[in-house]
Amino acid sequence: MENQAFASMRIHMWEKEFIKPGQWERMIDAENYEAALEILKETRFGALFPEDDANFTLSEVLQRELQKQADAVLDLVKEPALKRLLFLRYDYHNLKILVKASTEPDRFSALFFPFGSLFLPNVKKQILAKKTFGKASRAEEAAVHAAKIWDETEDAQKVDSILDRAYFEDMHELSAKTGSVFFKAYAREITDFTNLLSFFRARWQNQPRHFLTEVFLPGGSISLSDLLSSRLASPAQDDGKDSLSGVSMENLLAMLHRGGASTVTTQAWEQFGHDGDINALEKARDRVALQLAEEGGRRESGEALLFAYIVKVRTEIQDLNIILGGKRIGLSPEEITSHVRCAASAMQLERSSHA
Repeated sequence: MENQAFASMRIHMWEKEFIKPGQWERMIDAENYEAALEILKETRFGALFPEDDANFTLSEVLQRELQKQADAVLDLVKEPALKRLLFLRYDYHNLKILVKASTEPDRFSALFFPFGSLFLPNVKKQILAKKTFGKASRAEEAAVHAAKIWDETEDAQKVDSILDRAYFEDMHELSAKTGSVFFKAYAREITDFTNLLSFFRARWQNQPRHFLTEVFLPGGSISLSDLLSSRLASPAQDDGKDSLSGVSMENLLAMLHRGGASTVTTQAWEQFGHDGDINALEKARDRVALQLAEEGGRRESGEALLFAYIVKVRTEIQDLNIILGGKRIGLSPEEITSHVRCAASAMQLERSSHA
């Protein structure tokens, strides 16, 4: 990308405005929702609150901040393919909501990301009409197809599968267009991670083989035939040491290494081999995405820096929703901490630096 040094300088400057570890901790430990909100007002978010607190909703404030940050990032990017790629995940998030809430999307407006390359009112019309208009994008075609399936079955898993496939196809195509070494490697690694999650979920749910064929995504380094072959079979399926549902974690990790997987990815799968907690693995995927971007940024990849910044902003907003929502319903600090991501990492880093 052009002006990489300038973009790097701006990102590093903006990151200084992130919520500090001590502020996260104080919000989590606050006596109630109102007290936590007052601490939030001490941060950069304070400028977004209206003078008359009676006329605000927290979701409006957080949406405003998301839009502001997205606009700032877009101002640094000139290439259309890179702009689309940076916000692709949020386009497809919005499509999933539009499809499942097509008859009353206003009820779910707070769940939409206020940015992306799709003009949502136009997509909404196509979803309601169950047909595309003119030269449709892959995303629009997938949304209309998913809407038809939703009307027939109300099967959320099928809808997600249709849109996820289109998302990953777009990600690989746009990565190639940008020529970004970071995004090509990122797309391949996240595809492998997602396919492995689907593989283990399908095994646990006793899904038929054709189900895996439907949900398995193209573009990764590990093929479905590899996963279904004896290459993953444990040599000692009853010893319980290196196998999970009859799968050798040693062989699985060897596949990941051959595909060039990063340390953070292999560590996540090693942990899964120990505890078998697939829900923790779902959370780990977001952590892997962020760490891959941060590592790319340290290698002076401008695209990775921008991508990591967007992920951090999104995670910060998600954590605020969790913390303040938890305060509203009376969750304990321990319960809240178990669900946050960015905040917990920041506090852990702060404590380790003072150890």
